[in-house]
Amino acid sequence: MAPMNDGYCFCLTLRSATIIIGSINCIQCLGLIVCTSFVPACIDNIPEENMKIATKILINFLYLTKLIASTLLLSSVVMKIPSQALPWLWTQTIELIVVVIIFIIVLLFGTTMFKLTSTMSVSLLVLFGLHIILSLFFWINVLTYRENLIDVLRQIQTPQEGLSISPPPAYEDLHYE
Repeated sequence: MAPMNDGYCFCLTLRSATIIIGSINCIQCLGLIVCTSFVPACIDNIPEENMKIATKILINFLYLTKLIASTLLLSSVVMKIPSQALPWLWTQTIELIVVVIIFIIVLLFGTTMFKLTSTMSVSLLVLFGLHIILSLFFWINVLTYRENLIDVLRQIQTPQEGLSISPPPAYEDLHYE
């Protein structure tokens, strides 16, 4: 079997890049939870008080879920357990789908439905596009790290080619007194 390529970009390995991605996501989620909880300017544009509370709860729930998934990603890297990277991959997949749908809606109906100026519409499209590109890049990195970790663990658990495993003795060969 060919050796696995653990290289990433520049001088990073897949493992160190995954640690950086998980750390950045944790810091981002904590910052957004604090922002929506304690800074009232984050959601002041919502006219009804009940909608403000519901929006706060929804945003905090979503980012708390992402924070838990990012923490599991970090523990996956530290303890080398590939199954703990799955929640992060799932949350990122859902986030990517939602952002792509919003990107398409802003692209098609940005100036009419949302009453955005052309400059504002293009700015949103650029921001959503950058978010999609970076998230997809990170998602591919974590998926590759997880697959490499699964392959390494599989190689450790299976016997080497030079070793032969003899079958257990037949029942007739066992001598009981």
